[in-house]
Amino acid sequence: LMRKAEATRTFEEIADQLRQAIVEGQFAPEQRLPPSRELAKTLGVGRSTLLAALRVLEQNGLVVVRLGTKGGVFVAAPSIQQVSESLDLLLQRDGASIEELAEFREHVEGQCLYWAALRAGEAELCNLERALADLERLHASQSVSWTEFTRRELALHRATISLSRNRVSIAVLHAIDATLDRVMRALPQGYGDLILDDWRHILAALRA
Repeated sequence: LMRKAEATRTFEEIADQLRQAIVEGQFAPEQRLPPSRELAKTLGVGRSTLLAALRVLEQNGLVVVRLGTKGGVFVAAPSIQQVSESLDLLLQRDGASIEELAEFREHVEGQCLYWAALRAGEAELCNLERALADLERLHASQSVSWTEFTRRELALHRATISLSRNRVSIAVLHAIDATLDRVMRALPQGYGDLILDDWRHILAALRA
């Protein structure tokens, strides 16, 4: 449970204590935190120290501040989108190469496909095959743009990875969607046939 802070504790330490309380489930997603005056008294710190700690949690995406008569500080619902945006920014700033992204995907997606081969049902495999057939038809008729083709191909990735039933891997791979989408759109349109051929082999392997 949350406890009063020592007099020497900083707002970072208060933020850590609140973060731990949220992680441990003392506050549920979408739950409103106690009023700042009450929470500051519970923690034994000044209101300015508490507000500084709450700003840290807000920047980390753990709480959201809502204004109005029904406003306050609320625990944020878990969001893959937040992770995705942070990771995408990190990859752009650090200049991660396409080769590094490919290495990562080969390792993690390969393992996910192994799990999918063990866990996917017949109906799910049929859904993947129909999605691939639709993509092949659209590509052959040239009735979609390259941007739309890559968007649908990424959706096929997501659907396949979801069959792994491994939530950690699914969350991590979803977090690089923005980066993957940007890389795929930058590829020459002539890669479409090669991509579709790869998918035929992947789905055949899952069936086998």
